[in-house]
Amino acid sequence: MVDCLPGILERCRPGRKITRLVDRGEWGRRVFEVTLDSGEVVLVKFITHDDWLYGQHKRAALNELYTSHGLCTPEEITADYSKTIAPLGYVVEKKAEGTRLDRLLKSVPDEERCSIYQAIGAHYRRLHSIRGARAGYWVDDPTQPYDIHPNDFYLQNDIGGPNGSGYRLVKMGYLALATLERVIETWRSHMDELKDHPIALVHGNAVPWSIYLEKIAPVGGYRVSRMGSDDCAWWDPAFDLAMLRWPPLSDTRQEDWQALIDVYESISGERRLLLYRLMQSLLAACWAYMGPKTSESEVWLRDFRERLDENLNRWMDVIFYSSR
Repeated sequence: MVDCLPGILERCRPGRKITRLVDRGEWGRRVFEVTLDSGEVVLVKFITHDDWLYGQHKRAALNELYTSHGLCTPEEITADYSKTIAPLGYVVEKKAEGTRLDRLLKSVPDEERCSIYQAIGAHYRRLHSIRGARAGYWVDDPTQPYDIHPNDFYLQNDIGGPNGSGYRLVKMGYLALATLERVIETWRSHMDELKDHPIALVHGNAVPWSIYLEKIAPVGGYRVSRMGSDDCAWWDPAFDLAMLRWPPLSDTRQEDWQALIDVYESISGERRLLLYRLMQSLLAACWAYMGPKTSESEVWLRDFRERLDENLNRWMDVIFYSSR
């Protein structure tokens, strides 16, 4: 991919030279950070999974939704999915300011964490205020989501599908078949409740390495400056909130969560959060959401897998004995 970068950049920034190149690795897309001799820094993102819902016009449609609702988003410079300039489709965007959440939390004193989570709460409150007509994922046109409801999709594939996370974890020895069958039945028996929600624009991947924040000067405080948004869908805000409450490869303190919901203001359907926690735990234990590989994340994943069966059963007990 590196050999293709000069040709790609010549098309959108003619005459400019590359002075610095950083391989940012891959998470859904293979990303290169490029500094040009003008001082401009851009991200070139190669589409490594054609079967994922990354339509050529999706980012432009999302940018329009974001800006019209006062949400920060990186400026897209160009996109080409034809595979004529490079063997993979790609997007070029300006690098937005901000530090990744998981890195930011390691660098700030504890007293700043609540300010960070207040900013996250404000961002997701505004994001979830964007309403859609029908639940579903979409590729290019947000008014044309797929017919299958996301809850049905996850039940048929990741939770109960033969190649999904659940059965993979059974084969890996981290999950008893009886526990998986109980998870499947729990989701199936609560499907009406899972679909009883406002239809909003959801992030779909509110993981700590997909949320970037910047400090606001001179008043202090933070704001979300960008987020990975290729998995956005019209769906249930509780899906994002569950992932923010119980993030993969990390943990959220109770006071962090309280700061978030104080700004988010209204959280309905708390049992839905627990139902999404079941499904998200399967994905986290199986794939770790393709998150960053560090010594800390490896320890988290090992411990999480060892306690998965016990925890799933405990959470299902809470679901069945709690009120809606």
